[in-house]
Amino acid sequence: MEARLDESNDGTRYLARSWSLGRRHPLFLRWVVLQAVVATLLAAAALAYFDQLQGASLAMVPVILAVLAGASGYAGLLAWRTDDGSSPLGGLRHLWFAAGVCQLLGLLGTVAGFYAMFNHGGAAGATADASSDLAARVTHGAGVALSATFIGILASIVILLEHHVLDEP
Repeated sequence: MEARLDESNDGTRYLARSWSLGRRHPLFLRWVVLQAVVATLLAAAALAYFDQLQGASLAMVPVILAVLAGASGYAGLLAWRTDDGSSPLGGLRHLWFAAGVCQLLGLLGTVAGFYAMFNHGGAAGATADASSDLAARVTHGAGVALSATFIGILASIVILLEHHVLDEP
């Protein structure tokens, strides 16, 4: 199927340019599709779980998502340049670095969750009160730890997938 340029119609001229973009930039268009899928999944997760984020995960998750957005934008730039004939190999190390940073930020969120779990000291009161307080701290700390770790690993997987797509010969 080939789009033809008809001088009499501006809509047809736009169609021809759009079709040409798809033939010249297939890697970039694959990146766009991947970003649409990732954005949809992140939006669904945000709608479902954002109200459950608390404590240190409120600080870690936005930082991880900012690193993901920056690395994904950079991957799109590399995809565009690769479609234009440049080699992406020099820029792939930056994506590898960003994937590692996301994992480490997730680990930092885990440590912060455990810190929150065990650092709320105080004098031990009655046995029932101390037990319920301990259970609340463990539940809260585990939630913080798991949410930051989950988002960090998920962001790392997305960046590594982009790295893999760009690293293909």
